[in-house]
Amino acid sequence: MFKFLIRRIVLMALTMFIVSIAVFALTELAPGNIAINTLGNLITKEQEQAFNAQNGFDAPAWERYTRWMVGSDWQAERLIGRPVTRLIDKDNQRHSWWIVDADGSLYQNYTTDSETIIKTTRQSDGTLKETPLGPEVWQTQPDGTQIYWGMDAKGHAVVWVRGKLITEWTLRNDSGNWGSTPGAPLKYIPLQQGLLRGDPGVSFLTRRPVAETLFRRLQNTAILTVLAFAFIMPLSLLLGLLAGLNEGQWIDRVLSIGGLITTATPEFVSGVLLILVFSTWLGWLPGAVVLSSDTALFENPAMLVLPLLTLTLVELGYVLRITRASMVEVMRTNYIRTAVLKGLPRFRIVFKHAIRNALMAPITARPSPWVKVKAGLELLTRSKIALVGLGLVLFWVVVALFADDCIVQPACWTGSEDYASTPWLAVYSPDESTGKGLSGPSPEHWLGTDRNGRDLWARLAHGARIILTLAPLGVGAALLIGGVLGLIAGYFGGWVDEVVMRLLDAVIAFPQIILYMVIIAALGPSATNVVLAITIAGAPGIARLVRSLALDIKTRDYVAAAQTRGESPWYIMFVEILPNASGPIIIDAMLRIGYAVFAIGTLGFLGLGLPPPSPDWGSIVNVGRKFIQAGHPWDALWASAATAMLVVGLNLLADGLNEELQRYR
Repeated sequence: MFKFLIRRIVLMALTMFIVSIAVFALTELAPGNIAINTLGNLITKEQEQAFNAQNGFDAPAWERYTRWMVGSDWQAERLIGRPVTRLIDKDNQRHSWWIVDADGSLYQNYTTDSETIIKTTRQSDGTLKETPLGPEVWQTQPDGTQIYWGMDAKGHAVVWVRGKLITEWTLRNDSGNWGSTPGAPLKYIPLQQGLLRGDPGVSFLTRRPVAETLFRRLQNTAILTVLAFAFIMPLSLLLGLLAGLNEGQWIDRVLSIGGLITTATPEFVSGVLLILVFSTWLGWLPGAVVLSSDTALFENPAMLVLPLLTLTLVELGYVLRITRASMVEVMRTNYIRTAVLKGLPRFRIVFKHAIRNALMAPITARPSPWVKVKAGLELLTRSKIALVGLGLVLFWVVVALFADDCIVQPACWTGSEDYASTPWLAVYSPDESTGKGLSGPSPEHWLGTDRNGRDLWARLAHGARIILTLAPLGVGAALLIGGVLGLIAGYFGGWVDEVVMRLLDAVIAFPQIILYMVIIAALGPSATNVVLAITIAGAPGIARLVRSLALDIKTRDYVAAAQTRGESPWYIMFVEILPNASGPIIIDAMLRIGYAVFAIGTLGFLGLGLPPPSPDWGSIVNVGRKFIQAGHPWDALWASAATAMLVVGLNLLADGLNEELQRYR
């Protein structure tokens, strides 16, 4: 047991090390110039070089990575020859670095002529005392130059070269203008304690320590998480048990489909719809939350209601469905049937035997194991849920295929001149302005127009084409890569399995939305990069599923027979194992297409999707939400409904097939 724990700890440390390298590499590969992004594109070349030098961006990548991980204060102490410490200014809550003198006093340095070093000592009352230092502080180097390592007022460990008068460009905090100061250092080392000691650095946006900002955000997140958990878990467990105990009845269908719909609806769609209903239309709750102080949440608890409801709608359905499936499975077990045959009261059977076993799945959040079965069109005709899902998906497939044809345009049904002359050509282009901005639904424009006068139905139709192209492509590529890696890891096992899974764990360690954002930010917004992001994010999950299936199937007799015949490992993996694992993989792929639609919509909503004027649904919601308060909810409403409709359809299709597969047990 001890060896196992040590092994897992070592592997976890290795995985985290790989993750840290990946994070640093992605930030390095991100396009753009941080100096220009921070200070504007009007800075001069000298100012850009000064900014990079003062922030350590001119150092090699390995040095910056080391500084980020283990800090640079130890390096400064070695070069200066004295300990350094960090203080917090209580007035503005900012950190500053100081050198600790032999008598315990704190000091910094500066020079204006590169000849005389000024020692600025911090007094007990916070004032500063300046003392000129003699020439003996200069250290002679082997090449004859004289240097002095000290600490400047901005918290950099710096080195001055005697007699080398350099002009320093700095951005003045009081005026926001650039100023030049003589006597600049030759080299800067920005000081931090490093990520391993809880100091990830200073934010360029707020100029405050990142750890401090993260801690405040973590407090608010923790409050919301605890409240959501306390509300969601009891309610979802209760509803899941109720559905499971009434399998096949109307209450089971209502709860199951309702939970599926809420789970399949992206968070940003649920959030926009809740704001639209409870803030814009009813005016009951605040639609935007601004935390003016640390106690703002407690002073106005109403600010938590909409975020709490958004989380509830997503997570409640997920836990409800797991609980319901677990309860159904437990009620079919032999010991429950035996208890029923003994004539035990149903109340006693449920509460003494069934519930305690059924709650294990939702509490541990372990999905029930998949079964091997042949899936086909026959299953679709047997499942009403799958047929409903198929209908929703086919609706958008048809709309996407005929987005340029008049059959899906209003003019086909209104008899306009455009239709009469060109019956099978597009009436409205997704980028064409009709001159009627922010108009509501009408016979001419079924869903209204956006702020630029573009027809919303035309934009949704062409947006469906984008989504139904990118999502399957991304999932298909992830299925190919993840499937191969999962087969290799599951079949060969041993060190091959460890290497493959540790690399995949490094990718899984990233929250998917963060991974999407980092990839798009690094490579730029484009259709190809969106597909790449979906592929990278989805491949590890598919690999883990295929690996678990391969570990089970490779122990079967027909695999052993193939090995006895002398078949190659590749033949066994792709001819014997993969076909027998296809059922769960196909259903998982359907669900992942829904997740990919989530991802494309979320990226568009965050402004990281396809570049304008692409009509992807997330971008339409993002732009349209700004006009909700102005009485024009149609952009956000229709795009949100379209996203929810497509994702719900994919989930219903997968859920119905899965339900039919379970009947073969």
